[in-house]
Amino acid sequence: MQLQEEERQALRSFRRNKGLRLEDLADDNLSISSISNIEKGNRVREGTLEAYFSKLEILGLKRNSLFDLVKKERKLSEQLKLTFMLLESKIELNLLSKVMPEIREMENKKEVPKEYSQYLKGKFYLKKRKWDQAKAHFEKVIEICKKNNNSSFNLIATSYKELARISFYERNDIQHSLVLVDEGLQYYDPDEEKNEIRYYLLIGKVSYLEKLNQTDEALHLLKEMWSSLPEITDVEIQLNMYEIMAALLNKKNRFTEALSYAKHGFSIAVRNQKYRRSQELLTILGNIYVNLEDHWSAENCYKEALTFEEKTGKDLLVSTYAELGLLYKKMKQFEEAERHLQLAVKKGSQAKDAQRYCYALMSLAKFYLDQKSYINAIEHYKKAKELARQYKLSNKLQSILVDISECWKRAGYKENYYASLDEFQNHLRENQ
Repeated sequence: MQLQEEERQALRSFRRNKGLRLEDLADDNLSISSISNIEKGNRVREGTLEAYFSKLEILGLKRNSLFDLVKKERKLSEQLKLTFMLLESKIELNLLSKVMPEIREMENKKEVPKEYSQYLKGKFYLKKRKWDQAKAHFEKVIEICKKNNNSSFNLIATSYKELARISFYERNDIQHSLVLVDEGLQYYDPDEEKNEIRYYLLIGKVSYLEKLNQTDEALHLLKEMWSSLPEITDVEIQLNMYEIMAALLNKKNRFTEALSYAKHGFSIAVRNQKYRRSQELLTILGNIYVNLEDHWSAENCYKEALTFEEKTGKDLLVSTYAELGLLYKKMKQFEEAERHLQLAVKKGSQAKDAQRYCYALMSLAKFYLDQKSYINAIEHYKKAKELARQYKLSNKLQSILVDISECWKRAGYKENYYASLDEFQNHLRENQ
């Protein structure tokens, strides 16, 4: 025999509200594993189920009153889900001042599953960019849900998605982020709430693959996602898809297609007043026009992207200033190139995005290298090298070490040149 899901949930809640653990109900006739099997919906002998109900009757629950308990539990469950949704919405809308007391109030109620409050705390600290605290709460959610075999709200899958973001932003460990989104996809339950989490996980995977330069694999997965575009209602996911598709096609030199996706994505972003996405898509449009040798269009896209400065964070400006500086360098407008690349570095030092800051430093250093200003180039390459080592930007570090060697060689410092070559060889050995 086995119980229905709603019956199991009602009985679990009844036991927990009495403050009882599985071992508190167990005796010689009813083992802990048998109680666990009943509450998880596994088949058990009728005698085992009768022994379970006999224990509950002693606690005041008769079997014929189970229907009323299920009805009561169903109503309570809906109320809890609404409270959960409203609190999460407050966090997403950045209305954080009164959220934590409300979460604690929810936490103090016996009928509220512990994973709910742990998840909300994780979201709260994630919004405040307190990575370690957020990480600890999301890991606790996963631990509790796995232990209780609970997939409600897709909390396991969602927590893995957030842990992947933390891994990326805190340590820039893209490979680990990729592992975490794959874990999340394994635990995704299409029958539970938050079913859009699957698309968040998939686009996250595409993004991490693209950052690891696994272009073909990222493009293949994104094309598979595209067939589901009509059922994706979240505008952020849609815009992320257009943005990454344009960037990937640009890398593959499929510029006409890349332009189409970037323009379409930009129009969606503008209609929905998504300023960050608008700026990113304009910057990608500029990059595509640079590859098409259409410098006028590229310059105008970059300049337009910079007009979003008041609506977006400093991190996005870093890339736009750097790309505009590189364009001016290509157009031989060297004063403008240096000015914009210096602005990119300045914005990068203020932002919290190691990838973009490192790219800005490398771009300015390469400008000085090409201008034969070797000491200036070395100074910026050294800063980029420290950043790349700190955040494990292996691909960037390799390029930096090669260029530093070239600087020392051209500047005529033989000892420094040989030392930098040794450093480069050591890096290659470490990453074999």
